[in-house]
Amino acid sequence: MRSWLLSHETNERKRSSPREMLLFFFRRSVETSFPNETGQLTAGPESPEGPLSPARPAGPSIPCSPGGPAGPESPRRPRGPSLPAAPEEPGGPTMP
Repeated sequence: MRSWLLSHETNERKRSSPREMLLFFFRRSVETSFPNETGQLTAGPESPEGPLSPARPAGPSIPCSPGGPAGPESPRRPRGPSLPAAPEEPGGPTMP
């Protein structure tokens, strides 16, 4: 019985066109990465929160955390103020 189910699934997969498979995977990736109308991430199959939600808090917490991550982060901090200075000198866009 189980082998018949597996062979039936593979036959169904072979019948679907590449375009249908692309649409299926595209819809699945969009559903797991973008929030729905209520503003909540639609639940992915691997976790109730969705695959991307645990990674989001890790981004802001790295600069805020004191200790180990702050050491490698400190050479990058002087580059931070230099980034706003770059738009102040727009020589390229103003010349034409």
